Amino acid sequence: MILIISGMHRSGTSLLARALNQLGVYLGPQEKLIPAAEDNPEGFWEHIGFLKINEELLYNFCLLYTSPSPRDLST
Repeated sequence: MILIISGMHRSGTSLLARALNQLGVYLGPQEKLIPAAEDNPEGFWEHIGFLKINEELLYNFCLLYTSPSPRDLST
């Protein structure tokens, strides 16, 4: 089975990923998970590979995760 967790920035995806992990869902090897940071000291529990795919998709559509509007390519 494949499970995909999707959501906006700071919408609870880390919480859901961790809860599922605690219930036995394998998220991938520890070294492939986004490490803890100052704004999320318990860790993100999200796979780095999927983050990179998301960033590439946003970039290709001239979007940023911090803004619903396309980014200005003239600058």
